[in-house]
Amino acid sequence: MDIDQIVGYLWSQITLIQCLGFLFLGITRHVLWLALVTLTFTWKLIHELIVDYNTSSKWPGITSNDIALVTGGSHGLGRAIVNNLLEKNVKKVIIFDIEPPGSSDARCEYVKCDLNDSNDLSTKIDRLVGELASKDQHISILVNNAGIRINGSVLEVSEDDINRSMQINFVSPVLLIQRVIKQYMAKNNGTTTTTTTGSTSTAAMSPLTIVSVASVLGWISPCRLSLYSAAKAALINANQSLMRELKAYDQIRILYATPGQLDTRMFADVEPPKQFFAPVVKRDDLAKAIVDRIERGQQGNLCRPLYTNVVPLVSALPLPLQDLIRDITGIDKCI
Repeated sequence: MDIDQIVGYLWSQITLIQCLGFLFLGITRHVLWLALVTLTFTWKLIHELIVDYNTSSKWPGITSNDIALVTGGSHGLGRAIVNNLLEKNVKKVIIFDIEPPGSSDARCEYVKCDLNDSNDLSTKIDRLVGELASKDQHISILVNNAGIRINGSVLEVSEDDINRSMQINFVSPVLLIQRVIKQYMAKNNGTTTTTTTGSTSTAAMSPLTIVSVASVLGWISPCRLSLYSAAKAALINANQSLMRELKAYDQIRILYATPGQLDTRMFADVEPPKQFFAPVVKRDDLAKAIVDRIERGQQGNLCRPLYTNVVPLVSALPLPLQDLIRDITGIDKCI
C-alpha cells in the first residue's frame, strides 16, 4: 500500500466517524458542510506535499524539441492548453479536432479528425506517427482533451448515444495512448539497461507525458449525466492502471485531471448551485496548471477546484450521508 492509499484510508475513516457523529447528534447540515470544507483544505495540503515530494529533479521540463498532440485543441480548454504549450516554445503542437482553430501559430498544425470514427482516428494517427518517424521524431506530449456531453436518464439514452459518448470520451483517448506509446517504445528500443541489482534503468529514454482530461463527475455521477460520468470514470481508471503498468519507465509520466465545472461551452447552460464552495474553473487557470505539471514532470491526479480533492471519498460513506451531501450540494438538480 503506497502513501496515497494510506493517507486516503485514514482520512476516509476520520470523515466517516465525524459524519456519523453529526448525523446522530442532530447537528445541522451546515456544520457538516463546514467539516467537509475543513477536510478538503487538509487533504489538499497533504496531497500537494506528496505531489511536490514526488517531483523528479531529473525531469528536463518542456523543451524546443517537444512535439505535442492535443485533441479538441481548437477551442475551450484545449485551445488554452495549446497556447500554454506554445508559450513554452515547443517545437510543434498538432491539433486533432473536427473544427479548425480560429487563429494559428506557425508551430501549430491542424488535422481534421473525427474522434467518433475509429477508422478516421486510426488513419490520422498512423499517418502522423509515420511522418514523424521518417524524420526521427515522435510525439512527446499527448493531451487527451476532447469530450462530449450527452444528457439523459439511464432509462432514456439510446444505444447510439452510449456508443458515441464512450467512443469520444474513452475509447479514442485509449487508442491514442496505445499508438503514441507504441511509437515511443519503438523509437527508444534498446535504451533500457539492467543494473547489477536486477532493476531496470530507463534514464537514457527520452521523456513522454500522457495527459487525460477527465472530470470530477468520474468520481460522483449526478442524475441525467450517466453517460458522461461513466466514460470519465473509465478514463480515470484506465490512467490509474497505466501508471502502474509503466511504473518501471522513469521517463514516462501519466497525468489525469479531474476538474469541476469549466467555463467552456460544454457546460455553459449549467448554473452551479454552490459557487462559493464549488466555483466554476477558468479554462486558462486549469490549462496553466496542466502545463506546469508537464513542465515539472509531475504525474497522478490534478484536482481543481479545492472541493474536488475529497469527492472520491464520498462513495465510501454510508448511503444516507451520500444522499445528504448530494442534497446540500444540489448536484442532482443541475441538469
